[in-house]
Amino acid sequence: MKTTQFLTLSLIALSGLTSTLRAADTSLISVRVEQVSDDKRTHFDESQKKSLKVYVTNGGAQDASVKVKYYIFAKDIKGKDTIVFKDGELPATVKSHATETVLTPEVVAKSVEQHRQGNTLGGNGRFAHAGKEVQASGDKIVGYGVQVRQDGKVVADYFSEPSLKTNVGGGN
Repeated sequence: MKTTQFLTLSLIALSGLTSTLRAADTSLISVRVEQVSDDKRTHFDESQKKSLKVYVTNGGAQDASVKVKYYIFAKDIKGKDTIVFKDGELPATVKSHATETVLTPEVVAKSVEQHRQGNTLGGNGRFAHAGKEVQASGDKIVGYGVQVRQDGKVVADYFSEPSLKTNVGGGN
């Protein structure tokens, strides 16, 4: 009977220790991201102009120096693979119990859809001359991600699509 009580108390103590250890791993840094867009489109051409507004919040009692690593993901208009189109890293110092705003540089991706150029119409709205075929080309931005690093460790991150995180090694 004493052995059972000892094991029960030991398990309770260990579960409390595990909760404490998990709490110690929880970061006091959090991140929120807004995408700033200025896209332009004509009949077959598209120009995507994007930047990120990253809000880094420090819930701790001390100022924190962090690095904000950002990624812009795109797809070649002809391909299916998602690539890191642009990435970069910006330093930030976040005061205690405050939020710092970090703006990333603007990124531009241009694409052209496949189409025919120089079509002329004949009678009854039919093409008299089919024109020259223009192949699809360029890149389309499909998402973004941000990782906040402190002392080389990812303490907070956000990806517009969770699957994009695998393109940058998943985190740490």
